[in-house]
Amino acid sequence: MKTIVVKKFGSIISDKETGNALLEELKQGLKENDEIILDLEGVISMATFCSKQVFGSLYLELGADSFFYKIKFKNATNDVLAIIKIGIQSALEEFEKK
Repeated sequence: MKTIVVKKFGSIISDKETGNALLEELKQGLKENDEIILDLEGVISMATFCSKQVFGSLYLELGADSFFYKIKFKNATNDVLAIIKIGIQSALEEFEKK
């Protein structure tokens, strides 16, 4: 099990480059570990497009069961959790339109 401290990417995750860096660290962590803990302490917000970029793409790649088994959220505010859910929902809606 690996813990990723998301605050090292910033207290507000709001640009494509930061989203890519977080996504790459998550993917690398999943290659080496069955579970990843994302410590979101100090993260106060995230752009919804970043949430879709990171969590939506992982959700589509892993599937619902694997996503929630492999990715655990720690110290996340309700606002950040809501943004993550919106990102996943947006990715699902886009996928269903294809």
